[in-house]
Amino acid sequence: MDGMDRDDQRWAVTPRPDTRPGPLAPVNPQQLMQRGANLTRRAVGLGVLALLSILGAGVLIVALVFLGLGLANGSTIAGILMAVVLLLGVLGTVWTVRRAGTLIKPEELPAAPTAVPAAQGTPLALPADTGAVEATLLQTLRTHERPLSAPARAAFHATVIATRDAVRVTAGDAEMNRDAFDARQAAREDLPELMSAYRAVRKSEQTEAQLLEQLQLIHARMSRINAERAAVRQDKLAAHGHYLREKYQGETDE
Repeated sequence: MDGMDRDDQRWAVTPRPDTRPGPLAPVNPQQLMQRGANLTRRAVGLGVLALLSILGAGVLIVALVFLGLGLANGSTIAGILMAVVLLLGVLGTVWTVRRAGTLIKPEELPAAPTAVPAAQGTPLALPADTGAVEATLLQTLRTHERPLSAPARAAFHATVIATRDAVRVTAGDAEMNRDAFDARQAAREDLPELMSAYRAVRKSEQTEAQLLEQLQLIHARMSRINAERAAVRQDKLAAHGHYLREKYQGETDE
């Protein structure tokens, strides 16, 4: 039974691949109009060329007949003119054939421009706007610090300083990243909007507590950015010191 099953599988008819042509590509009406205009122009050109060829051949035949009669009567000039006419006839025939070939050959339509897809995952460049961001932050500080209570003013000052430092430590980044975005967002929008919203409400212990809480959120994020960048700089400094020790102390020991 197993042998029969294997034979059946061996001789089983495999389905033939579908070789039918797929759906036709959509037709561009503008290309159809351009192709029709080209065909019309070539047809008119061939008609004019055929008419000129017939007229030229008729004139050539008549000239050869008269010059042949003159040559038969012993005229040397008639013989020279006949040679010139024959040469012109050959040149005219060559030009006519080449021109007809040019008109018959179909012209290639220019390919439709294809849209180049936008690069995905390309990092955005970090704008060189540190000065403008710090100016916005300073303006926010001067506008909103005066009416604050002592605890709120201290928290506001600490948050502004932490945000300024975060903007500065991320200014040297080669591309936009989360830290740089958060620092600029805090300086340009989060802090000004928070202080404007607090200034628009009636002052109470509840509203001041909400202000302190939100300032603490911004301050914590900015402080984390500063601490992480400080650790990176410290690691770079330590690595550079290790490199120098390996380079110079190693040579001294040798």
